Amino acid sequence: MVTHPQAIGDLDGTWLPPEAVELVVESPESELRDRERKPQIYADAGIPYFWLVQQDGRDAVVFVHELAPTGGYARPTVYREHLKAPAPFDIDVDLSTLGRGPR
Repeated sequence: MVTHPQAIGDLDGTWLPPEAVELVVESPESELRDRERKPQIYADAGIPYFWLVQQDGRDAVVFVHELAPTGGYARPTVYREHLKAPAPFDIDVDLSTLGRGPR
């Protein structure tokens, strides 16, 4: 999760208000509960970005969802091999080095 810096006033807290959250990143394992509903829950809360990181064989794949002006998330941008995105912050990750376990 990526939040606005001022949202981290109480590190002992167990939740943050949705307006403090800029990005939520999950993997299939972390979203077993409410798997189908989570993107809609995050969109309804107004969280601008939702990324889903999955494994395709031995390769990492990132689905980047951005909140649409009309509500809900637009069709995701899919990154394989290399994730380079300007929002919600500049990020540049070589995905080809992730998820590579022993053969």
